[in-house]
Amino acid sequence: MKSTLIQRDDVRILAVADIRGEISIFNRLAKEYNADMIIHTGNFGFLDSASIDRIHESYLRHIVEFSPLLPENLILEISKLSKVTGRSVEHLSNEHENLKKLLRNHSISELEDFIQGKKKLDIPVYTIYGMCEDSLVINKFRYGVYKVPNLYIVDDSSIFTVEMKNQVLLFAGIGGSLSYHKLFHQGSTIDLKDIIGDGDEFSDLRGHESLIPVSGDPGNIWVTILQLGKLIYTLIDYSQQNPEIYNKAIKIFITHQSPTREPLLEHLAIFFKMDYTISNSLHFKYTSSYNELSINPTFEAFKAKFNDCRTKFATIWKNVQPKFEKLLYGLNDPMMITCVELALEVFDKIPISTKSSDVIIPLQLSKTGDSDTSSMNLQSKQRELNAIIRQLNDLYYISFQNTWHYNLCDLGYGSLLLYFDDGHLSMQCKAKGFDFTYRGQSEQQVHETKVSDDFDIVARPVDLTEGASDNDDGGGPYIIRKQRSASSLIFHIIFFLPNNVLFKPIGYILFIVTYPIKLVMYLLFYRVSLRDQQSPVAVESASTTSSSSPSIKSLTSSSTSSSSSPTPDDVIEFEVDKGDDGIKSPTEAAPITRHLPSGSSSTTPRGGHGTPSSSLSSKRPKKKLVFPRLLFNFDISNPPNMPKKTLVLDLDETLIHSLSRYNSSILTKNKGVTVEVRLNNSGLATLYHIYKRPHVEEFLGIVRHWFNLVCFTASIKEYADPVINYLEGEVILKDKADNKATIASSVVSDTVFSQRFYRDSCIFIEGRGYVKDLSFLTGRDHIKSPSFGPSLSQTPSPSPSSSPKVVPSIPSTLSPPSLILSPMDSGRSRSRSRSRCRTGSRARNSKTTDLSKIIIVDNSPISYSYHRDNGIMIEGWINDPDDFELMTLLPLLNGLRFTSDVRAILGLKNGQSAFK
Repeated sequence: MKSTLIQRDDVRILAVADIRGEISIFNRLAKEYNADMIIHTGNFGFLDSASIDRIHESYLRHIVEFSPLLPENLILEISKLSKVTGRSVEHLSNEHENLKKLLRNHSISELEDFIQGKKKLDIPVYTIYGMCEDSLVINKFRYGVYKVPNLYIVDDSSIFTVEMKNQVLLFAGIGGSLSYHKLFHQGSTIDLKDIIGDGDEFSDLRGHESLIPVSGDPGNIWVTILQLGKLIYTLIDYSQQNPEIYNKAIKIFITHQSPTREPLLEHLAIFFKMDYTISNSLHFKYTSSYNELSINPTFEAFKAKFNDCRTKFATIWKNVQPKFEKLLYGLNDPMMITCVELALEVFDKIPISTKSSDVIIPLQLSKTGDSDTSSMNLQSKQRELNAIIRQLNDLYYISFQNTWHYNLCDLGYGSLLLYFDDGHLSMQCKAKGFDFTYRGQSEQQVHETKVSDDFDIVARPVDLTEGASDNDDGGGPYIIRKQRSASSLIFHIIFFLPNNVLFKPIGYILFIVTYPIKLVMYLLFYRVSLRDQQSPVAVESASTTSSSSPSIKSLTSSSTSSSSSPTPDDVIEFEVDKGDDGIKSPTEAAPITRHLPSGSSSTTPRGGHGTPSSSLSSKRPKKKLVFPRLLFNFDISNPPNMPKKTLVLDLDETLIHSLSRYNSSILTKNKGVTVEVRLNNSGLATLYHIYKRPHVEEFLGIVRHWFNLVCFTASIKEYADPVINYLEGEVILKDKADNKATIASSVVSDTVFSQRFYRDSCIFIEGRGYVKDLSFLTGRDHIKSPSFGPSLSQTPSPSPSSSPKVVPSIPSTLSPPSLILSPMDSGRSRSRSRSRCRTGSRARNSKTTDLSKIIIVDNSPISYSYHRDNGIMIEGWINDPDDFELMTLLPLLNGLRFTSDVRAILGLKNGQSAFK
């Protein structure tokens, strides 16, 4: 782990891809862009003079085809050695003329000139190795046999930092292609004598015991589970030794393939809280810059690819596990066993979504190894990945919005310049792009001019005279026609003439003759169907239980609470939306109300098929309508003499979403409101744009009559109070407008929330974030973790420059405790010592509430981790205008207000915890 020191506050970083052996171009680019350092991804050109003899001809052809160092006439001559037919590619090499003989006096990489000192790099270059490299050359760099000043290879064993005056840049990553069927295949066996040479001893190499040879074949490098585990080991080890640097560093993850296309790589970027990823593209003409929120419709769609990735990985692991473990333990290498165990443990925690019948294949070794490896295994366990795993869902959500991805085009088409100054990392992108000059040329010029090299097409002259039309005006594209032979003409007459002359005319005649008959029959059946539908039929009560494949249903708008009488003139038609997404719940929409004529009634079918009781009409195709969001009207009045339970509601991403800048894409219907936040210890004011979650007024307007509402947010008071005041005002105005403010035997106050709790009432846990302690409502002493649990610290007070909006704390892998206390254990323990552990807490209420009467709704399970049996997880809301999560909670909350202990119902979900 080498560190570079720059005595400035700004730095210019040039990012390029695929130099393919033309290493001297780095010096020219450094002068052109005035760069301080260069990040390279893709094929670097780790080749020497002996690589041509080692690399297989199929790999060598690919390297030669894109090499910028070889003359064009040589590449053309090499291309003649292959013949492409309709079925295969034939290589015409022989002992007298073959590819390797043609390359004998040519160099495919300048690397040897830099190794020998003939050339040098002017600025530091941080690179990974690509896919088309020589594995032996990479291993020589890895073991220190080859060295080039200012060249730093970022791999599974090495990460690098650049220290400036007030900031640190951290470069981590891994090279090679990622293919699932090669994850457990090391590749060609390399003799260590070939790496170090005959004159040296392997034991003399520095750090040889912790190094693992790169996997792959000469000319084809790939990633293995062993290298991924080594990368995890290296990052955790560095974060433990340098916790402050790792926390404040701007972390850049460099890979050959794009992490957004390979979920295993992106999972590592999320796991270790990378801020940026830089990868090589598939020879694109432009550099791509994006985050996952910009390319995924929903957060669930983003997580779906990780679910598929883990399933594919687990299936392969199940098949290769016995043989792989036999080979692994046969090597008796503690470092290799530890790396594999770490990789399996990290990938096992990829979020999954399965049906109850699906079997989740565990990713773990069947045994822990012998006594020689026990210390290494114990060391890996002590690194406590649980601190990250507990907040993995939050990490995914943070990365979904904040991690930025750069997918670079080839160096021949463009580059990316990152400029860090005054705390900001700006971007300048340059791309050559597509060549559209051919569209402005005349047709004669198009056929005389060679096609641009950007399209990788070999232009060929086309004879346009044969078969040209006499009345062709030159306005359209040329069509080349060939005269048919006599045999072809006879064939067309025999097979196609009867069809065109006989069969098609007969079909047209039959259609014309029978069409009036079909029209008359349809009108007759339609009249009979209308008469049957208008016959009086008794109205049946609608069943809210949907069938396995429901179509059209009808039910009256009567309330299940029997408080309102049914109205037979209004009928609600609906159906279940049959989405093909197995992860998301069925999409819900508003019911469609149809007004029936006076004296008529709706017909509720038996079996849930929704067709009228007519044999003729039942044969017609059923209409597709929409499943209703609310099948009954809630009786919002509370029964007399029944005490209200307490409902604790989160604020941000549960009831509202706020931004420090205006975002027109949040909601077109609701433009939100601007709230000014002014900190007590600062004269600066910040404007926040508040956006209400869909149906938040209806939700609060109902549950305020059912429960004693409490708002508990991890934001600071100066920010939360204006937002809550605005939200309460909207609810009260809507209640008055709907004439619901007066309820029998109920007095409605001008406030929605009876109590408010803020960040100073939360417990701040290092490595997890803010946890909401419901003991404020129970009157008990506040929870304090025991000595062997997670360390607690005082809630940090916001600095004047910090945003008052709470940012979820990213768990740290830096100094994990030896044992992490389970949230369920800490929430249920009765024998632990309790004491106050925060400052600025308000006094206990004189009237306390039992935990059996408290419900908390939050979008983060970490917030109620001390009281999991009281929590209801709701999906966080950002910008979905069709969100309906709040209204779907009403049936559950309606039932919970009549239970004696809410934990008896809500605690059932803990049996299927996703990260147990």
